[in-house]
Amino acid sequence: MKKDNEKNLWDNLDDKNKSYTVSVLHFFHYRRKIMISKSWTREEVFTWELVNALDILPREYFLAEFLNFIKQNKKELNNIAAKLSEHPSDVTLTAHPKLNPNRGNDASDIRLSINNNNELWIEAKTGIIKKEELLSQIEEQKRMLQKRNNNKKYGILALIPKDQKSETTFIYWSDVKEIFEIAVHKLEKDNKNNSNLIKGYKKIAQKLTDRIESFPNLT
Repeated sequence: MKKDNEKNLWDNLDDKNKSYTVSVLHFFHYRRKIMISKSWTREEVFTWELVNALDILPREYFLAEFLNFIKQNKKELNNIAAKLSEHPSDVTLTAHPKLNPNRGNDASDIRLSINNNNELWIEAKTGIIKKEELLSQIEEQKRMLQKRNNNKKYGILALIPKDQKSETTFIYWSDVKEIFEIAVHKLEKDNKNNSNLIKGYKKIAQKLTDRIESFPNLT
């Protein structure tokens, strides 16, 4: 393999040059054609859109609402979600984080972390798979996270379509849609005299909720 190939160039690229759009283009550049076909239906695209929205939109509304939903409805993740929701502005969101930095193919879909200690890992699905397969993927992620030589506290959550069967902790994409709609309502209520200020935020949120609603498997 030549040292000057595109992957090596990317690996050595200054992070300041790895914008959101460039990162998405790079991610799909190395996927086979079968992966790129109907790319708008793939979980990777929904993952990028969700991470981007939670990262950019006012976090005291959208990310806080997302974490509070998990805290209130998923008791096994209550402690992790509570830690993350204490300071939503300090949470780091990562799309397609590696579970093992030494193995390129081992990755989850989303990681939310704070203070390099508490982590919420999310496995996103937009298509229906066997519940045993989903459970196997989650269990493998647990094993890999347990192997780390540190004291990080973590939780794992599946984000799934309405008809997906699951034997592990999960939320639905329809929950995300509802969370964003609640956040928009609160944003509008608190900024009713500054409608121009929040117009762009509402547009980003609407694009995601429209995508979720229009995709047949998700809601």
